[in-house]
Amino acid sequence: MRVVALVPARGGSKRIPRKNLEKVGGLTLVERAIKAARESRWVTSTYVSSDDDQIIEVALAAGAQVVKSGPPIHTDVCTMEEVVKDFLRFSDAWDDDDILVLLEPTAPLRLPSDIDAIVELMIATRAPAARTVARWTGHRACHSWAYMDVGLASAIRVGSFRECLFPPGTLLAHGGDDRAVDVDEPTDLERARALV
Repeated sequence: MRVVALVPARGGSKRIPRKNLEKVGGLTLVERAIKAARESRWVTSTYVSSDDDQIIEVALAAGAQVVKSGPPIHTDVCTMEEVVKDFLRFSDAWDDDDILVLLEPTAPLRLPSDIDAIVELMIATRAPAARTVARWTGHRACHSWAYMDVGLASAIRVGSFRECLFPPGTLLAHGGDDRAVDVDEPTDLERARALV
């Protein structure tokens, strides 16, 4: 069984231009994702999928392997399922038990332990997929809360992936409430920088 990390990092972004190359704590968002993967106890190889030459250069310098993808894979309407399908076509050496860990660069406060926990959960339960969720506090007057995916770590067993990234039986692992920052707006980037 291999555990392969995939960092999908397109060059375009509408709200924050060149977002994946923005720095938090001295590293670009892409470098932070690569660093967490390389420090994981379980990840055997780390790949960055990108359409952007500068991101590819940064990824290679940070020690990742690269799969260069072009349109239509890295557009703002492309789904994560399409990115994963494109990546899996890169090699035919996949075993059904191999685990693909998805690390979106927009979760810059991820720790290697977030990756390890999601992989260990999948190994222990034989789940087809798992994702880390954090607590989201709703309207304070209601004292309600729910969980939200913040991209710290998601994983899928290669043999379980068909068209659906998170098939029936996908487990949710609670963790990272204090690091639940998903960089989508400039204010998210400011918050991430303040927390590092």
